[in-house]
Amino acid sequence: MSNNKVYLAKNILASGLDVEYVKSHLSRIKGINIIENGMGFKPSECKAFVIVPDKDFDINDDCMVALSKNVAKDLKEFIKNNEEPDCAMNYVYVYTGQFESEEYGDAEQDYPVALMSYEGGFGIVDKDNFNHYAEIELGDVEDQSNLLDYISGDIDISETVWVSTSRHHIPSAEFALPPAPTYEERRLRNMGCSSAEEAYHLLRTSSCSNSGRRLLLRRRK
Repeated sequence: MSNNKVYLAKNILASGLDVEYVKSHLSRIKGINIIENGMGFKPSECKAFVIVPDKDFDINDDCMVALSKNVAKDLKEFIKNNEEPDCAMNYVYVYTGQFESEEYGDAEQDYPVALMSYEGGFGIVDKDNFNHYAEIELGDVEDQSNLLDYISGDIDISETVWVSTSRHHIPSAEFALPPAPTYEERRLRNMGCSSAEEAYHLLRTSSCSNSGRRLLLRRRK
C-alpha cells in the first residue's frame, strides 16, 4: 500500500489565508492524508513535505525561502529519518502562489503552484532567530508547477482526479454544525425549561407566588 501522508508545514509568519488555500486544495486529492504538527506523526513518516512560506515571500524577488524554527526542525527530521534520505529533498515543495486553471472541467478557477528545484539543501542561519532560523536556496523559478499534480504523483494517485472535486465539502451529518437555536429556544434554555408548556407553568407558578407575597406584605402593613 502506498504512503498517502503529506506533511503540511507552516512558517510562523505564514498567512492564514495561504495555509487554508493550500490545505483545502490538497484535500481535493482523493485518499490524501494531510499531516500537521502536533498530530502524532513524524514528518519522516510522510511521503511529501509542503512548506507555506512567510506571507511577504515573493518568488520573483527572493532567491531564498526563510524557515521558522518549527519548520526547519520538521524538515530536518523529514530528510534525516526518511526511507530515502538522499532523495528526500525531491519531495519537498515550497508554495509560491496561484495559477489560473486551464484544466478542462476544473471545479475551481485556480490551483496552487510550488517550486521543487533547489540549489542545495537547507542551512541554519541564526539559532536565536525563531522566525528566520534556516533557509533554503531556491533554484530555477521556471520550475514552478501544479502542486496537486506533484503530490498526486508522489502518493500514487492518478493525476487530474482532483479536477472534479471542489475545495469545499458538505460535512457528513455527524460532523455538521448544529443549527443555531432560535430566540425562543434560547429563552427556554435560560429558564431551565425544555418546552413552552413547562415555561408557561413555571411563569404561572412564579406569578401566583409573587402575588401571594405581595398580599402578605400588604396585610402586615
